[in-house]
Amino acid sequence: MWKKSRMRPAGLVALLGCVAMLESSGNGVLRPVQIRVGTLSLSKLPFAIAEREGLWARYGLDADFWVTPARSKYGVVREFLFGPPDIRVDGAAPQMVESVSNPDEPFLIFIGGTDCRVRAHIIGRPGMTSIDDLAGGRIGISTRTSTTTGFVALRLARRMGWTIGDDLEIVTGSRDVGALREGRVDAIVATEFRHELARREGFPVLEDAGEWGLAIAGNSVKVEPAWLGAEGNREIARRFMMATIEALAILHEDRERTLDILESWPTVPDRAFAESVLDQSATISRVPWPCHEGIELTMELYDSPAMRRFQAIDFYDDGIVRGLVDEGFVDRIYEDVRARAAR
Repeated sequence: MWKKSRMRPAGLVALLGCVAMLESSGNGVLRPVQIRVGTLSLSKLPFAIAEREGLWARYGLDADFWVTPARSKYGVVREFLFGPPDIRVDGAAPQMVESVSNPDEPFLIFIGGTDCRVRAHIIGRPGMTSIDDLAGGRIGISTRTSTTTGFVALRLARRMGWTIGDDLEIVTGSRDVGALREGRVDAIVATEFRHELARREGFPVLEDAGEWGLAIAGNSVKVEPAWLGAEGNREIARRFMMATIEALAILHEDRERTLDILESWPTVPDRAFAESVLDQSATISRVPWPCHEGIELTMELYDSPAMRRFQAIDFYDDGIVRGLVDEGFVDRIYEDVRARAAR
């Protein structure tokens, strides 16, 4: 997955792993779980941290962890061969829209979230100086209007009083800087990686959507309700969220350690790029509650007769995170990570 790694002495790693297993799983037996994460991004960085730092095993999980590369059939082939994953990590809004409108799509609920606030930028073509210049133009997003970039484009139109199709055309599959460079769109909705690439090429930032202070149903931990209700699986999900919380603590409290991991990604060319991306992490959740408010906004923005059959509570179960907060686990982990980072 990563282009390079920083190795520690094998004996120490093995010893720490054994101690961690005994402390977290009681009898030293790791519980198997399949975890699928969508294309790597800042909101998915905590799960890459958990993988690199051995946090799954620390909390008693034998994790088969895999990432679905962008524009790849890898995930489809893998699921065909081995079946669907137990835990999925990806955007909540697209899942909600698909779950209620596509009878072939499994209905999943969200037990956690890392990305519940809008933070994208609207990047324009050369010569544009303000968001008003985009009126009557084309804006590029990712593959669907229900994704994070699509959500931002729709909210932008609403904020500006524009009508989709007349005042603004949304172009799917065109969120890359290349679409601007080639003149296929007049602007793109850019999350952190594309924002940094566009900045390096000198494209103008027309709008910082992070300043809207808007909730979103972004990157979330998704499971099938039947799986969560099966014997032993809620405990697996709890351990997964414990590892996620420690990874979030590392992201927020140990910058150098996090930069080392981020810089190892193939899509990160240098340390300065990693620093620019990480500088946009303030909106990443410190406690991975499901995106309550973003779920409600998604239901409103993507309103349909099918969506109206549901209430927001139907889409999430926040009991696992609530239990970890109430028992003091989150505070203890953040304190511990801060102490380790200060050494």
